[in-house]
Amino acid sequence: MNIHHRWRPDRDPRRDRGASPVELALVMSAVLALFTLVLVFGMRWLATQAAATAAGRALETAQSLDGTDPAATQVATALAHSSRAVTDVDVHIDRDTTTGTVTVRVTVHALLGGAVTRTATGPATRFLPQTQAQLP
Repeated sequence: MNIHHRWRPDRDPRRDRGASPVELALVMSAVLALFTLVLVFGMRWLATQAAATAAGRALETAQSLDGTDPAATQVATALAHSSRAVTDVDVHIDRDTTTGTVTVRVTVHALLGGAVTRTATGPATRFLPQTQAQLP
């Protein structure tokens, strides 16, 4: 008796025919969906970090003694564009005598993340020269 060709009821080879491609298609579609989800969240995180960092650095530049709005805009744009995924940067600076606000809107590839807006606010920096005290 040849044991290799013995029929077992739980191992009918005709019953499993065609099941592997269907299972592979289901598993690969789930893997592809998971990969796409990770890619989208990664791009969204990148846009958030770029916008927050650019807004903070632009606020520091605007608050400096010789800081101007064009210089702060240039710093924010250059910092946000340091990633190749960023396609557009919009910077809005609002300053008055007591506070400064910088809003940066960063756009990454539309299919992968869209646009993210972050704002940085801080007090206005003033230079007060020290007066020399008079001795009695």
